[in-house]
Amino acid sequence: MSCEDFLSRWDDGDRSPEVAAHVAACPECSSLLAVDARVKAARIRVVSGEGEFVERLRSRLAPARRPWVRLAAAAAVLAAVGAALFADRRGTEPVVAPAVPGPVTAAKEPAAPGAKPFRDRLVEAAAGIGRDEFLAGLRQGVERARLTAAFRSDDPEERAAAVRVAGVLKDPTLAAELAYLASRNDLSAIAALGEIGGVESVAVLAALAGAPERRAAVERALAATGRPEAAEALAAMGAWKNAAAWAVLGEAAAPALAARLRAGGEARAAAFVAAAWARPAALVPELARLLPRAATREAAARTLRAIGGPKATESLALAAVGAEDPVTAALRTPEGRGALERRMLDARLKPLERGRAARTLGLLGDPEAVAGLERALGAPEVRAEAVAALGALRSDKAVPALAALLGDRKSRSAAAAALARIGSPDAIPALAAAARDRSFSDEAVRAIAAIESPRAVPVLLDALANRETAVLAMEALARLKDPRAIVPLIGALDGEHSKTALESLHAITGQKLPARKTDWLRWLRTRPKEGASLGSRNA
Repeated sequence: MSCEDFLSRWDDGDRSPEVAAHVAACPECSSLLAVDARVKAARIRVVSGEGEFVERLRSRLAPARRPWVRLAAAAAVLAAVGAALFADRRGTEPVVAPAVPGPVTAAKEPAAPGAKPFRDRLVEAAAGIGRDEFLAGLRQGVERARLTAAFRSDDPEERAAAVRVAGVLKDPTLAAELAYLASRNDLSAIAALGEIGGVESVAVLAALAGAPERRAAVERALAATGRPEAAEALAAMGAWKNAAAWAVLGEAAAPALAARLRAGGEARAAAFVAAAWARPAALVPELARLLPRAATREAAARTLRAIGGPKATESLALAAVGAEDPVTAALRTPEGRGALERRMLDARLKPLERGRAARTLGLLGDPEAVAGLERALGAPEVRAEAVAALGALRSDKAVPALAALLGDRKSRSAAAAALARIGSPDAIPALAAAARDRSFSDEAVRAIAAIESPRAVPVLLDALANRETAVLAMEALARLKDPRAIVPLIGALDGEHSKTALESLHAITGQKLPARKTDWLRWLRTRPKEGASLGSRNA
């Protein structure tokens, strides 16, 4: 029986006396089967399963009162993991199937006419040539035994090829072989452990993190595993500044970060930074619980803004309270504005909640919020808040919608106040028309006076004839310093509001004449050029 016939029959499960006789007579096949048996038995024996690993790692790395206690706990668990791993690697007694005795030596591949040696096929597969067919042959049999032997080959090219293939194969049982190479600072083996993933790789990588020369590679590989346990390991290592690693972990980082946010202190501060890089949506509820607290409000708001998404922006929209509030600042994004608009227009919410969303939109200072607030004007339960928010935005785009409300007796006072706050001259015609209603003239003139535009002068001069608005008009004309107001104000010197008229004349002309009409008219007749220059300055 040839060696190739034997290997084929052995892989098919043939354990006949003929096969056993060949094993007894052929040292090469006996050695190969011994390696095969060791591959089948090789398992990371640090823990019995993933659940136990997570529980053990978290219990030992739980935040303590002092940083050095946490570091000591981390070092203890990582040392225990490494010791268990490498104790398994250094074992000298091979695991051999009972029916196949013999020492473990480097297995030689039986020759087969016309077939490429395993080493050549391995190198080609690592380079991408015939890779799928090669990987299909790597079952838990002789081919797998040859791959395991390649990790310990004296040929550097063969070892490198075995590492690359292991990363593609993603078999957790190869973590022990890769650990042997990684412990000797083989960076490609460290990277392959990350590609394999699995809790076994995390345990190996955590044990390798102590050496400074391979720490960066270990952090990258831990992130590549995409495991929640990897986030625990990175946190235990204090790798908070590795933005790339946390970004790669993403959602997988949420459990580890949530635990540290609840712990407080330095761990919480570091977790805020890492969460802004990882951006896990699953962390939003934990961050939202920290928004009401003064000590964590700003950091939580900043992190929620970085995470983004509907849940994060909804949490921010619910918690915003003022213009200078860090939560409001975090909402100054298109996504944040959209979340506020949805809350404002959601008829299922209470009017108080909808109104708060409208007020917060006004605090954003974003003109793009005008359209959403204008839609809210059609909802009576939030109209007042929407009108006030439009005024707070101070955007000329809101003038037509607010001007239309001047005809609504329930809303015109708020609309006039909002138009005054915006200060656009385009609002003056609508306010002037509204001022003809004597029951509303005071508020309309007050709004016109606040706009302080030369276009307001004719309306303000008309308002001098109304005792309820005369003082407002005089004060506004004094601020505008428009010479068109001089003659009407001289005429008001003998009226009910002579004092205010005189103060306005002083402000406009710079003359400190007494409150006698004759003195002012004499001055006006003798200084026409000054009146003309005043007009040119205020045109």
